[in-house]
Amino acid sequence: MPDDRLRRLASELREREETTRSIHLASARQQMMLPAEPSVDGYDIKVSYKPASTVSGDFYDFFKTKKGNVGIVIGDVTGHGVEAGIVMGMAKTAINIYGRQMESPTDVMKAVNADMHRMLDGKTFVSLAYAVLDPVARTLRFVRAGQDRPFHYNPAWGDEAPRELRSNGLALGVDKGPKFAEILQEISVQLSPGDLFYQYTDGLTEATNQNREQYGEERLKKTVQRYGRVQLRDLINIIEESLRDFTRRTDYDDDITQVALKVL
Repeated sequence: MPDDRLRRLASELREREETTRSIHLASARQQMMLPAEPSVDGYDIKVSYKPASTVSGDFYDFFKTKKGNVGIVIGDVTGHGVEAGIVMGMAKTAINIYGRQMESPTDVMKAVNADMHRMLDGKTFVSLAYAVLDPVARTLRFVRAGQDRPFHYNPAWGDEAPRELRSNGLALGVDKGPKFAEILQEISVQLSPGDLFYQYTDGLTEATNQNREQYGEERLKKTVQRYGRVQLRDLINIIEESLRDFTRRTDYDDDITQVALKVL
């Protein structure tokens, strides 16, 4: 009898070790899927990616479109852990494939939504934002599927606060297609030197302090406005420091991703 218990314990230990090893391998594979920051003449692009657990539901991507423009993606899958990581890989792959084939952000998002609706169970959704930068014309075409509204800001605006890009859009997978297409709204922004385009996932603004107060969009917006003149890497570091000062924490309950672009 004692030998049987020892064998069961040894078997359970091996299973736990195998599960832990598999999760770490999945995390490493996920990290490999995320690209380096692209080099674009006349622009600076920076990213910060902070998973809350070993496998993340947040993601970002950069790729060249068929016409040589730059696709910029940021997304967030509901939930955490391995399932969220799997859905993250599906969504990232889908938008990368369609984004390279189609120039219209609206067409790309509709195609991705159709795929995600077929693959998801109605309980898991993906919030995602997709922008196409034309570096020569200095235009940014943008669509949003449930993702937090990005900020557009230029220090030359003086006391004016960062503007939210308020395009409408349902999260991916919520609707089969007709309602998604009806609500989806594409906007175009003409960029100027000094302009900042800043995106983030809700793990940042929903992080709480000891009093259960959220960091919030307004605090983030004020930080972007106050430090909008600094280099992008410094701005992202300042935002992270501001979050740590507010929460008095360095570990958070949700993934936090920031993607920022500045016109030089």
